[in-house]
Amino acid sequence: MLRPSLEGREPHNKVNMAQKKLRIIPLGGLGEVGKNMMAYEYGENILIVDVGIMFPENDMLGVDYIIPDIQYLMDKRDWVRGIIVTHGHEDHTGAIGHVLDALPVPVYATALTAGLLEIKMRQFGHTDHPLHVFKAGDVLQLGPFSVETFHVCHSIPDGVGLGINTPAGLIVHSSDFKFDHTPVDSWPPDFAKLAEFAQRGVLALLSDSTNADQEGWTPSERVIDRAFSEVFASAKGRVIVATFASCPVPEVARLGKTLTTWRAEFLAYFDTNGASNGGTEAMNGLIELHRRIARGFRNRDNYRLRMLLIGGGLPL
Repeated sequence: MLRPSLEGREPHNKVNMAQKKLRIIPLGGLGEVGKNMMAYEYGENILIVDVGIMFPENDMLGVDYIIPDIQYLMDKRDWVRGIIVTHGHEDHTGAIGHVLDALPVPVYATALTAGLLEIKMRQFGHTDHPLHVFKAGDVLQLGPFSVETFHVCHSIPDGVGLGINTPAGLIVHSSDFKFDHTPVDSWPPDFAKLAEFAQRGVLALLSDSTNADQEGWTPSERVIDRAFSEVFASAKGRVIVATFASCPVPEVARLGKTLTTWRAEFLAYFDTNGASNGGTEAMNGLIELHRRIARGFRNRDNYRLRMLLIGGGLPL
């Protein structure tokens, strides 16, 4: 259930707060792709960022997915003030049900991410669990952690990075990001906030490092528009497009634009078994897009080609 709130639990112990140590404990996601989960511990207070899964390797027969090892937190349940989820990809959201089974603490996320989490939580019986929706730019107070959220660009919308203010100093947790100056949603990263952090002084930066050892930069998501146009221009028959498992919303939006140009029939199939394609609002938006396109092209004789869009899910 989505409940708008920015309140966290009260600190377990406010006495001598400035004299305590700050510990940053990676529970997954370092040196591997997936299982992203970080714990920030100050005194008897813990903030968790992300609760992802890892997809199994080819030789892991019978394994559906892998979750982080949260044994470190088991005897510190009362210290955990909340979980902030930065964006909706499976490697940051997929373990939410398992973690809440052991740690029934409030969860915080932006709207799209919350929609994805809501379905996963419902599958594990956490129907009425506190799930608080915030917007990029909001400040969350969870115990001694004052968390400044800021918008970042990624291959899924509504992602945020975190500026975590602690008595020991400011920690910048970038989450997954790209410096996209021409994002498809026309919402570039919050460079001003990053500059502000730099002026204030940062104790530690925890940054996404995907492809950091390669020269150059990651191209804008807008290059996909041109790729779609080239494929449709040269296609002799049907075009089948499969989307990334977590959320096909931006891909479908771009395809809708391309279909308008090439007058293509649009047939969408979404596997909702894994609830990894989007939250309720996101899925309704996709269905409505399908209906609008279908209404616009009722004369099948004018179709230049047909396309099947498959949004796959995971059996979570």
